[in-house]
Amino acid sequence: MPTAVINHPHARVRLENQTLMVWVQEDPDQPPRLQREIPLRDLERVVLGHTVHVSGPAMSALLEAGVPIQVFSWNGRFLGGFLPAENHHGLSRLRQYQRSLDPKFCLEIAGRLVTAKLYNQRRMLQRLGASRGWLRGPEAGGVAGGSGGADEAAGTALRADLAWLDGRFRDVARAGSVDELRGHEGVCTARYFLAWARFLPAEFPFTGRTIRPPLDPVNACISFGATLLYSEAVAFCHAHGLDPALGTLHSTTDGRWSLALDLIEPFRP
Repeated sequence: MPTAVINHPHARVRLENQTLMVWVQEDPDQPPRLQREIPLRDLERVVLGHTVHVSGPAMSALLEAGVPIQVFSWNGRFLGGFLPAENHHGLSRLRQYQRSLDPKFCLEIAGRLVTAKLYNQRRMLQRLGASRGWLRGPEAGGVAGGSGGADEAAGTALRADLAWLDGRFRDVARAGSVDELRGHEGVCTARYFLAWARFLPAEFPFTGRTIRPPLDPVNACISFGATLLYSEAVAFCHAHGLDPALGTLHSTTDGRWSLALDLIEPFRP
């Protein structure tokens, strides 16, 4: 279990024999019950809901074991975290600051991020299409086809989406500014979600991305997954001596951890 997610509103976490003991007391008139035992050696990170109580010894043991602790609000917003003590890698940060002042370098890195995201979006649609039997042979990209019958109309629409995305690789490669790259990324992601929505069950309607707040279960799941990725990237930046606030694709003036947002971009849905 590399990641432990503890979000029960009445959970308390204690340490016994290098093991996290997760206790839950839903009824104040009843004794707490032991819900889970998690050995520290099995953990890489811990994700907590904001109402979870963690004892001092448990928190200290996690940090000493090199396990970061991330805290989320009731609606899935990343509130912050506790990080193990690490070397601050001052030279790495100095180099990062120097390179961030180079417009050519920033454009190159931002272009790589958008290209990687576009590739992964295309690959995801290709794999989903092959699994449904909408794509066959070479157009399935080596993915084994599903057992269901092919849907000719759906296959035609998906092939059009894939061809459109293929053309955007050239646009991204020719982009002359980070703002232009952001524009291409936004257009491609909107088109991707329209294509992706065709694979969802009818009971989960999805007409496009909505945030702050997400307006349906699908958007809520996407936002929560992105928030988990974001918190992972923040911890990764700190652990490797990088300033998570200094990105290239995302603006450094909006108060967010821009480098963390950059790093998760290729892995977002």
